[in-house]
Amino acid sequence: MPESSIVYKESLLYEYWIKNDLKKDVYSFSGETIEILNRGELNSDTAGPDFKNARIKFGNIVYVGDVEIDSEYRDWKYHGHSRNKRYNHVILHLYFNNSTNHADYVYTESGRKIPSLNIYKLIKNIPPDLKTFSENKPLRDETDHLICKWVFSQPNVEAKLDFIHQLGMQKFKRKCERLIERIRELLYLQENGINEPFLKYEIPKEFYEKQFSYNEINNRAIWEQLLYESVFEALGYPLNKDSMIKLSRYANLNFLRKVNSNENIVISYESSLLFISGIAGKYAEKNLGDPYIRKITETWHSVRTFYDGNTLNEREWHFYKMRPQNFPTLRVAGGARIVDSILNKELISVLVKKFTEINSDSVLINSVRNCFLQKAEGFWEKHYTMDKPAKTPNKMLIGVNRADEIVLNVILPFMYVYFLLFNKTDLAKKTLSVFSNSKLKLDNSIVREMAKGLMIENQYDKSVIYLGLLELFRNYCSRERCGECAIGDHVFSEN
Repeated sequence: MPESSIVYKESLLYEYWIKNDLKKDVYSFSGETIEILNRGELNSDTAGPDFKNARIKFGNIVYVGDVEIDSEYRDWKYHGHSRNKRYNHVILHLYFNNSTNHADYVYTESGRKIPSLNIYKLIKNIPPDLKTFSENKPLRDETDHLICKWVFSQPNVEAKLDFIHQLGMQKFKRKCERLIERIRELLYLQENGINEPFLKYEIPKEFYEKQFSYNEINNRAIWEQLLYESVFEALGYPLNKDSMIKLSRYANLNFLRKVNSNENIVISYESSLLFISGIAGKYAEKNLGDPYIRKITETWHSVRTFYDGNTLNEREWHFYKMRPQNFPTLRVAGGARIVDSILNKELISVLVKKFTEINSDSVLINSVRNCFLQKAEGFWEKHYTMDKPAKTPNKMLIGVNRADEIVLNVILPFMYVYFLLFNKTDLAKKTLSVFSNSKLKLDNSIVREMAKGLMIENQYDKSVIYLGLLELFRNYCSRERCGECAIGDHVFSEN
């Protein structure tokens, strides 16, 4: 079949990979037969290969790994997959077009050679023009996250909101459980003198089941490290969250407490984080003429004498296809200012005071949000990266939308767990009520489209509904678990 130069939306190719029958007698570049045993699970995260944990038999050997699907063969290289360690577990690359007529294989970052196939060679019944869809359903493009939006016999609004509210509460509970688990890990590390993440360790089962005393959890350093890690994860979401978590554990607060400065402590934190992250290294060598670059380089030289930990590689950070306002450079710089609030301005005590004294949900949310808004000043007012000046001025390191993501995903569960473990039941209930009833200034394209498809566009600004819609998309819609979804079960049992 002649290969078109048209670039088709990859989400449509995912549909065909998931739903259509496969051809037999398909061969790799080395002449081995290819048999798909399991197509894998759609990766609902925005980072990494499209399908995870596929099982594919090449010749007589079964491999378990990932599958990447691109519109063009050349996208493997153009999208940076060949330089990205996240793609080292890919075992099959599929594409629609091969306008460049390259080879029938690609290379991973680790140098492994993997088969690359035109999707027509593997999947049956793909229309030549891709203008129709199996069972005559309308085509879904990249913004269509909801299969049942095409069916109009949805449950009533109250039933939909009840289910989404339930999902939001379940997600909140899991966030809290994860925080408690991390507290146990941090206490175990401290008790046993283990420096994470440089030594491997396994926490005994009895430690996970242990009931901790007040004195054990009344540990300021543990709570500060937990908040630091959680905020950094939120700052990195979605593409750089793993790297930000790693950075917060490499440059942990035990180390950052040792950092001193007679001039500007934030610059000292910023310098340490930028160099340990691996972001600053090559730019420091090239741009010492810039006063800011020279300052953080000199600061790092004075600090690194007592840093004996690991550093990240610049390649572990994602810039591609990101809005400049979300670049990890700005997030790390903003994070340095939050470190200052945690270590030097008693941020946790400030938050406890706000949750204790403020009774209006909206006033409390506004007050907490202000703790995380960070303006761009000096170098970062004119730069998004460490090399080229920005064409337009940058106003914020952490703006309203990201600050509200931190409030929703970090502060509300953090404060709930804090009050719960210190037996402040009334404040724990108050925090849960704030989560259930408050409205945040959040904007997420997936949530927006989900709300539109479910016809609840005036409801998703509530924290619990926002989180519930994300949960609905990630664990139901993207995995096509319609029969396990109260909305999907109603829709498809009626049709």
